Amino acid sequence: MSAPVLIVGAGLAGWTVATTLREEGYAGELVVLGDEPHPPYDRPPLSKGALRRTTALDALTLPGADRAAELGIDLRLAHRVVACDPATRTITLADGTALAYGELVIATGVRPRTLPGALTVRHRDDLAALWALPPDAAIAIVGAGFLGSELAATLRELGHPVTLVTGSGAPLADQLGPEIATVLARWHTAHGVTLRHGRVTSVAELAADTVLACLGSEPNTEWLTGSGLPLADGVLTDADGRAGAHEWAVGDVAREPAGRIEHRMAASTAGVRLGVRLAALLADREPPAPLAAVPYHWTDHYGATVQAYGHVAGDLERQVVAGSVDEDRVAVLCGRDGIVVGAVGIGLPRALVRAAKLIRDGAGYDPDAFAASLRTAAAAGPARPR
Repeated sequence: MSAPVLIVGAGLAGWTVATTLREEGYAGELVVLGDEPHPPYDRPPLSKGALRRTTALDALTLPGADRAAELGIDLRLAHRVVACDPATRTITLADGTALAYGELVIATGVRPRTLPGALTVRHRDDLAALWALPPDAAIAIVGAGFLGSELAATLRELGHPVTLVTGSGAPLADQLGPEIATVLARWHTAHGVTLRHGRVTSVAELAADTVLACLGSEPNTEWLTGSGLPLADGVLTDADGRAGAHEWAVGDVAREPAGRIEHRMAASTAGVRLGVRLAALLADREPPAPLAAVPYHWTDHYGATVQAYGHVAGDLERQVVAGSVDEDRVAVLCGRDGIVVGAVGIGLPRALVRAAKLIRDGAGYDPDAFAASLRTAAAAGPARPR
Protein backbone atom coordinates (compact mmCIF):
# COMPACT_ATOMS: atom_id res chain seq x y z
CA MET A 1 0.00 0.00 0.00
CA SER A 2 1.64 3.25 -1.14
CA ALA A 3 -0.80 5.68 0.52
CA PRO A 4 -0.74 5.99 4.33
CA VAL A 5 -3.11 4.82 6.99
CA LEU A 6 -4.82 8.10 7.75
CA ILE A 7 -6.51 8.60 11.12
CA VAL A 8 -8.81 11.61 11.37
CA GLY A 9 -9.21 12.46 15.03
CA ALA A 10 -6.52 12.61 17.69
CA GLY A 11 -8.56 11.64 20.73
CA LEU A 12 -8.21 8.47 22.76
CA ALA A 13 -9.75 6.14 20.16
CA GLY A 14 -7.78 7.46 17.20
CA TRP A 15 -4.48 7.64 19.05
CA THR A 16 -4.98 4.12 20.42
CA VAL A 17 -5.46 2.81 16.87
CA ALA A 18 -2.20 4.51 15.84
CA THR A 19 -0.09 3.19 18.71
CA THR A 20 -1.61 -0.29 18.43
CA LEU A 21 -0.72 -0.42 14.73
CA ARG A 22 2.90 0.25 15.63
CA GLU A 23 2.84 -2.27 18.49
CA GLU A 24 1.43 -4.87 16.09
CA GLY A 25 4.31 -4.36 13.67
CA TYR A 26 2.78 -2.09 11.03
CA ALA A 27 5.77 -0.15 9.64
CA GLY A 28 4.09 1.83 6.86
CA GLU A 29 3.27 5.51 6.73
CA LEU A 30 0.88 6.53 9.49
CA VAL A 31 -0.71 9.99 9.73
CA VAL A 32 -2.91 11.25 12.58
CA LEU A 33 -4.84 14.51 12.10
CA GLY A 34 -6.19 16.40 15.13
CA ASP A 35 -8.22 19.60 14.99
CA GLU A 36 -6.97 20.85 18.38
CA PRO A 37 -3.53 22.43 18.88
CA HIS A 38 -2.72 20.03 21.73
CA PRO A 39 -1.26 16.52 21.54
CA PRO A 40 -3.79 13.71 22.17
CA TYR A 41 -5.03 13.86 25.76
CA ASP A 42 -7.43 12.22 28.19
CA ARG A 43 -10.79 14.00 28.57
CA PRO A 44 -12.46 12.50 31.71
CA PRO A 45 -10.19 14.41 34.15
CA LEU A 46 -11.42 17.72 32.71
CA SER A 47 -14.48 17.57 34.98
CA LYS A 48 -12.50 16.40 38.00
CA GLY A 49 -8.76 16.64 38.71
CA ALA A 50 -7.93 19.06 35.91
CA LEU A 51 -10.74 21.42 36.90
CA ARG A 52 -9.56 21.27 40.55
CA ARG A 53 -5.98 21.83 39.26
CA THR A 54 -4.80 18.79 41.20
CA THR A 55 -3.98 17.25 37.81
CA ALA A 56 -1.81 19.32 35.49
CA LEU A 57 -3.05 19.69 31.94
CA ASP A 58 0.22 18.35 30.58
CA ALA A 59 -0.34 15.20 32.65
CA LEU A 60 -3.44 14.45 30.53
CA THR A 61 -1.30 13.75 27.45
CA LEU A 62 -1.85 10.18 26.26
CA PRO A 63 1.05 7.71 26.35
CA GLY A 64 3.36 8.18 23.38
CA ALA A 65 1.77 11.42 22.20
CA ASP A 66 4.82 13.40 23.31
CA ARG A 67 7.12 11.23 21.17
CA ALA A 68 5.05 10.69 18.06
CA ALA A 69 8.02 11.18 15.75
CA GLU A 70 9.97 8.53 17.64
CA LEU A 71 7.08 6.12 17.06
CA GLY A 72 7.04 6.95 13.37
CA ILE A 73 3.64 8.62 13.62
CA ASP A 74 3.10 11.80 11.62
CA LEU A 75 0.97 13.72 14.14
CA ARG A 76 -0.47 16.88 12.59
CA LEU A 77 -2.28 19.18 15.01
CA ALA A 78 -4.73 22.02 14.28
CA HIS A 79 -5.76 20.34 11.02
CA ARG A 80 -9.49 20.35 10.32
CA VAL A 81 -10.89 17.93 7.74
CA VAL A 82 -13.90 19.14 5.73
CA ALA A 83 -14.58 16.43 3.15
CA CYS A 84 -14.00 12.81 2.23
CA ASP A 85 -14.14 11.03 -1.14
CA PRO A 86 -13.96 7.25 -0.78
CA ALA A 87 -14.01 6.82 -4.58
CA THR A 88 -10.60 8.48 -4.88
CA ARG A 89 -9.53 7.66 -1.33
CA THR A 90 -8.84 11.28 -0.44
CA ILE A 91 -9.81 13.68 2.31
CA THR A 92 -9.76 17.48 2.08
CA LEU A 93 -8.52 19.88 4.75
CA ALA A 94 -10.02 23.26 5.54
CA ASP A 95 -7.19 24.99 3.67
CA GLY A 96 -8.02 23.03 0.51
CA THR A 97 -5.18 20.52 0.78
CA ALA A 98 -6.09 17.02 -0.39
CA LEU A 99 -4.52 13.98 1.27
CA ALA A 100 -4.63 10.44 -0.10
CA TYR A 101 -5.15 7.39 2.08
CA GLY A 102 -4.82 3.67 1.75
CA GLU A 103 -7.03 3.04 4.78
CA LEU A 104 -9.02 5.73 6.58
CA VAL A 105 -9.89 5.59 10.28
CA ILE A 106 -12.67 8.00 11.28
CA ALA A 107 -12.22 8.97 14.94
CA THR A 108 -13.65 12.49 15.01
CA GLY A 109 -15.63 11.96 18.20
CA VAL A 110 -18.51 14.16 19.28
CA ARG A 111 -19.25 17.78 20.17
CA PRO A 112 -21.49 19.04 22.98
CA ARG A 113 -25.03 20.21 22.38
CA THR A 114 -25.23 23.88 23.23
CA LEU A 115 -27.56 26.33 24.92
CA PRO A 116 -27.21 29.98 23.79
CA GLY A 117 -25.26 31.93 26.38
CA ALA A 118 -24.00 28.84 28.20
CA LEU A 119 -20.48 27.43 28.42
CA THR A 120 -19.55 23.87 27.55
CA VAL A 121 -16.73 21.62 28.75
CA ARG A 122 -15.29 19.36 26.07
CA HIS A 123 -11.76 20.61 25.38
CA ARG A 124 -8.91 21.40 27.77
CA ASP A 125 -9.04 25.06 26.73
CA ASP A 126 -12.64 25.23 28.01
CA LEU A 127 -11.39 25.14 31.61
CA ALA A 128 -9.88 28.62 31.37
CA ALA A 129 -13.32 30.25 31.56
CA LEU A 130 -14.17 28.32 34.73
CA TRP A 131 -10.82 29.03 36.36
CA ALA A 132 -11.37 32.74 35.72
CA LEU A 133 -14.62 32.85 37.71
CA PRO A 134 -14.66 34.50 41.15
CA PRO A 135 -14.66 31.91 43.97
CA ASP A 136 -18.23 32.80 44.94
CA ALA A 137 -19.65 32.80 41.40
CA ALA A 138 -22.95 30.95 41.30
CA ILE A 139 -23.03 28.26 38.62
CA ALA A 140 -26.06 26.53 37.11
CA ILE A 141 -25.51 23.27 35.25
CA VAL A 142 -28.20 22.19 32.78
CA GLY A 143 -28.12 18.44 32.36
CA ALA A 144 -27.33 15.81 34.98
CA GLY A 145 -25.65 13.07 32.98
CA PHE A 146 -22.08 11.97 33.65
CA LEU A 147 -20.47 15.30 32.78
CA GLY A 148 -23.06 17.53 34.44
CA SER A 149 -23.15 15.54 37.65
CA GLU A 150 -19.34 15.34 37.90
CA LEU A 151 -18.97 19.06 37.24
CA ALA A 152 -21.54 19.82 39.94
CA ALA A 153 -19.57 17.78 42.48
CA THR A 154 -16.22 19.31 41.54
CA LEU A 155 -17.43 22.91 41.39
CA ARG A 156 -19.18 22.53 44.74
CA GLU A 157 -15.94 21.18 46.23
CA LEU A 158 -14.25 24.31 44.89
CA GLY A 159 -16.75 26.41 46.86
CA HIS A 160 -19.08 27.62 44.12
CA PRO A 161 -22.82 27.78 44.78
CA VAL A 162 -24.14 25.17 42.33
CA THR A 163 -27.58 24.44 40.93
CA LEU A 164 -27.93 21.20 38.97
CA VAL A 165 -30.92 21.02 36.64
CA THR A 166 -31.79 17.34 36.37
CA GLY A 167 -34.75 17.29 34.02
CA SER A 168 -37.42 14.97 35.39
CA GLY A 169 -35.33 12.54 37.44
CA ALA A 170 -32.37 12.26 39.77
CA PRO A 171 -28.78 12.70 38.53
CA LEU A 172 -27.68 9.85 36.24
CA ALA A 173 -30.96 8.00 36.63
CA ASP A 174 -31.15 7.29 32.91
CA GLN A 175 -27.53 6.14 32.72
CA LEU A 176 -27.06 4.15 35.94
CA GLY A 177 -30.56 3.39 37.22
CA PRO A 178 -32.68 4.63 40.12
CA GLU A 179 -30.65 3.05 42.91
CA ILE A 180 -27.39 4.85 42.14
CA ALA A 181 -29.29 8.01 41.20
CA THR A 182 -30.86 8.06 44.66
CA VAL A 183 -27.44 7.86 46.31
CA LEU A 184 -25.99 10.57 44.06
CA ALA A 185 -28.94 12.90 44.73
CA ARG A 186 -28.39 12.46 48.46
CA TRP A 187 -24.66 13.19 48.09
CA HIS A 188 -25.27 16.31 46.02
CA THR A 189 -27.81 17.65 48.50
CA ALA A 190 -25.56 16.87 51.48
CA HIS A 191 -22.74 18.82 49.84
CA GLY A 192 -24.91 21.85 49.18
CA VAL A 193 -25.85 21.40 45.52
CA THR A 194 -29.35 22.64 44.74
CA LEU A 195 -31.23 20.12 42.60
CA ARG A 196 -33.82 21.56 40.26
CA HIS A 197 -36.17 19.64 38.02
CA GLY A 198 -37.63 20.80 34.74
CA ARG A 199 -36.70 21.81 31.23
CA VAL A 200 -34.56 24.87 30.57
CA THR A 201 -34.71 26.62 27.20
CA SER A 202 -32.88 29.85 28.06
CA VAL A 203 -30.10 30.86 30.44
CA ALA A 204 -32.37 33.76 31.48
CA GLU A 205 -34.48 31.23 33.38
CA LEU A 206 -31.60 30.57 35.79
CA ALA A 207 -30.39 32.80 38.61
CA ALA A 208 -26.69 32.19 38.11
CA ASP A 209 -23.53 34.06 37.21
CA THR A 210 -22.52 31.32 34.77
CA VAL A 211 -24.45 28.52 33.08
CA LEU A 212 -22.92 25.28 31.84
CA ALA A 213 -24.71 23.24 29.20
CA CYS A 214 -24.29 19.47 29.68
CA LEU A 215 -27.01 18.37 27.29
CA GLY A 216 -25.37 15.41 25.65
CA SER A 217 -23.49 15.34 22.38
CA GLU A 218 -23.69 15.01 18.62
CA PRO A 219 -21.26 13.00 16.46
CA ASN A 220 -18.85 14.96 14.27
CA THR A 221 -19.85 13.61 10.85
CA GLU A 222 -20.60 16.77 8.83
CA TRP A 223 -17.35 16.41 6.89
CA LEU A 224 -18.61 13.03 5.65
CA THR A 225 -21.81 14.42 4.13
CA GLY A 226 -21.95 13.43 0.46
CA SER A 227 -19.22 10.81 0.89
CA GLY A 228 -21.60 7.90 0.48
CA LEU A 229 -20.56 6.43 3.83
CA PRO A 230 -23.53 5.36 5.98
CA LEU A 231 -24.43 8.04 8.52
CA ALA A 232 -27.13 7.91 11.19
CA ASP A 233 -26.31 9.36 14.60
CA GLY A 234 -22.70 8.54 13.86
CA VAL A 235 -20.88 6.48 11.26
CA LEU A 236 -22.59 3.13 10.81
CA THR A 237 -20.17 0.22 10.94
CA ASP A 238 -20.19 -3.53 11.22
CA ALA A 239 -19.01 -5.27 14.39
CA ASP A 240 -15.40 -4.91 13.21
CA GLY A 241 -15.63 -1.13 12.76
CA ARG A 242 -15.78 -1.22 8.95
CA ALA A 243 -17.82 1.55 7.32
CA GLY A 244 -16.65 1.22 3.70
CA ALA A 245 -14.25 -0.67 1.48
CA HIS A 246 -11.26 1.16 2.98
CA GLU A 247 -12.96 3.23 5.66
CA TRP A 248 -13.36 2.46 9.36
CA ALA A 249 -14.83 4.27 12.34
CA VAL A 250 -13.95 4.01 16.01
CA GLY A 251 -14.78 5.66 19.32
CA ASP A 252 -17.66 8.01 20.12
CA VAL A 253 -18.40 8.72 16.44
CA ALA A 254 -18.85 5.04 15.52
CA ARG A 255 -22.25 3.44 15.62
CA GLU A 256 -21.74 -0.32 15.66
CA PRO A 257 -24.64 -2.79 15.54
CA ALA A 258 -24.85 -2.63 19.35
CA GLY A 259 -25.17 1.17 19.19
CA ARG A 260 -22.95 4.18 19.84
CA ILE A 261 -21.14 4.14 23.18
CA GLU A 262 -19.51 7.22 24.72
CA HIS A 263 -17.26 5.88 27.46
CA ARG A 264 -13.51 6.06 27.88
CA MET A 265 -12.93 2.33 28.31
CA ALA A 266 -15.11 1.57 25.28
CA ALA A 267 -13.03 3.95 23.14
CA SER A 268 -9.78 2.44 24.36
CA THR A 269 -10.94 -1.15 23.83
CA ALA A 270 -12.33 -0.38 20.38
CA GLY A 271 -9.09 1.41 19.43
CA VAL A 272 -6.99 -1.61 20.35
CA ARG A 273 -9.38 -3.96 18.58
CA LEU A 274 -9.33 -1.97 15.35
CA GLY A 275 -5.57 -1.42 15.49
CA VAL A 276 -4.95 -5.16 15.85
CA ARG A 277 -7.36 -5.96 13.02
CA LEU A 278 -5.93 -3.35 10.64
CA ALA A 279 -2.36 -4.44 11.32
CA ALA A 280 -3.27 -8.02 10.46
CA LEU A 281 -5.11 -7.06 7.27
CA LEU A 282 -2.28 -4.81 6.10
CA ALA A 283 0.18 -7.65 6.71
CA ASP A 284 -2.08 -10.01 4.73
CA ARG A 285 -2.63 -12.30 7.68
CA GLU A 286 -5.80 -13.57 9.32
CA PRO A 287 -7.07 -11.13 11.96
CA PRO A 288 -7.26 -12.61 15.46
CA ALA A 289 -10.54 -13.17 17.22
CA PRO A 290 -11.89 -9.87 18.56
CA LEU A 291 -11.25 -8.95 22.16
CA ALA A 292 -13.88 -10.38 24.50
CA ALA A 293 -14.28 -7.84 27.29
CA VAL A 294 -17.19 -6.91 29.51
CA PRO A 295 -17.99 -3.21 28.93
CA TYR A 296 -16.92 -1.09 31.89
CA HIS A 297 -17.30 2.54 32.87
CA TRP A 298 -17.13 4.64 36.00
CA THR A 299 -17.79 8.08 37.43
CA ASP A 300 -16.22 9.90 40.40
CA HIS A 301 -18.17 12.02 42.88
CA TYR A 302 -16.99 13.48 46.20
CA GLY A 303 -14.08 11.08 46.49
CA ALA A 304 -16.11 7.96 45.72
CA THR A 305 -16.26 5.94 42.50
CA VAL A 306 -19.37 4.47 40.92
CA GLN A 307 -18.51 1.43 38.79
CA ALA A 308 -20.64 -0.21 36.11
CA TYR A 309 -20.11 -3.40 34.13
CA GLY A 310 -22.14 -4.41 31.09
CA HIS A 311 -25.54 -2.83 30.49
CA VAL A 312 -27.15 -1.11 33.46
CA ALA A 313 -29.63 1.33 31.87
CA GLY A 314 -32.97 0.91 30.18
CA ASP A 315 -35.75 -1.60 30.63
CA LEU A 316 -33.96 -4.19 32.75
CA GLU A 317 -34.66 -6.42 35.71
CA ARG A 318 -32.84 -4.93 38.71
CA GLN A 319 -32.21 -6.00 42.27
CA VAL A 320 -29.95 -4.78 45.06
CA VAL A 321 -27.68 -7.73 45.93
CA ALA A 322 -25.42 -6.12 48.53
CA GLY A 323 -25.53 -3.03 50.70
CA SER A 324 -28.47 -0.66 50.32
CA VAL A 325 -29.37 2.69 48.82
CA ASP A 326 -29.46 4.11 52.36
CA GLU A 327 -25.73 3.51 52.69
CA ASP A 328 -22.75 4.62 50.68
CA ARG A 329 -22.30 0.98 49.67
CA VAL A 330 -24.66 -0.72 47.23
CA ALA A 331 -24.46 -3.23 44.37
CA VAL A 332 -27.23 -3.82 41.84
CA LEU A 333 -27.48 -6.82 39.51
CA CYS A 334 -29.26 -6.26 36.17
CA GLY A 335 -30.84 -8.83 33.89
CA ARG A 336 -32.69 -9.14 30.62
CA ASP A 337 -34.59 -12.16 29.30
CA GLY A 338 -33.34 -14.23 32.23
CA ILE A 339 -29.64 -13.47 31.62
CA VAL A 340 -27.26 -11.32 33.67
CA VAL A 341 -26.34 -8.29 31.54
CA GLY A 342 -25.00 -5.74 33.99
CA ALA A 343 -23.98 -4.69 37.47
CA VAL A 344 -23.52 -1.27 39.01
CA GLY A 345 -22.46 -0.19 42.47
CA ILE A 346 -20.60 1.97 44.92
CA GLY A 347 -18.06 0.82 47.49
CA LEU A 348 -18.38 -2.89 46.69
CA PRO A 349 -15.80 -3.60 43.99
CA ARG A 350 -15.43 -7.31 44.81
CA ALA A 351 -19.15 -7.88 44.34
CA LEU A 352 -19.02 -6.13 40.97
CA VAL A 353 -16.01 -8.14 39.81
CA ARG A 354 -17.91 -11.34 40.68
CA ALA A 355 -20.90 -10.00 38.75
CA ALA A 356 -18.69 -9.22 35.74
CA LYS A 357 -17.84 -12.91 35.51
CA LEU A 358 -21.55 -13.74 35.36
CA ILE A 359 -21.97 -11.20 32.54
CA ARG A 360 -19.03 -12.64 30.63
CA ASP A 361 -20.37 -16.19 31.06
CA GLY A 362 -23.93 -15.29 30.07
CA ALA A 363 -25.18 -16.71 33.38
CA GLY A 364 -28.84 -16.95 34.29
CA TYR A 365 -30.32 -14.06 36.22
CA ASP A 366 -30.83 -15.20 39.82
CA PRO A 367 -30.12 -12.18 42.05
CA ASP A 368 -31.13 -13.96 45.26
CA ALA A 369 -28.62 -16.75 44.64
CA PHE A 370 -25.94 -14.23 43.76
CA ALA A 371 -26.64 -12.21 46.92
CA ALA A 372 -26.35 -15.41 48.96
CA SER A 373 -23.01 -16.21 47.33
CA LEU A 374 -21.72 -12.74 48.25
CA ARG A 375 -22.75 -13.24 51.88
CA THR A 376 -21.03 -16.62 51.94
CA ALA A 377 -17.86 -15.17 50.47
CA ALA A 378 -17.90 -12.29 52.98
CA ALA A 379 -18.37 -14.71 55.90
CA ALA A 380 -15.46 -16.86 54.71
CA GLY A 381 -13.18 -13.81 54.60
CA PRO A 382 -10.20 -13.40 52.26
CA ALA A 383 -8.58 -16.56 50.96
CA ARG A 384 -5.44 -17.59 52.83
CA PRO A 385 -2.27 -17.90 50.77
CA ARG A 386 -1.02 -21.45 50.41
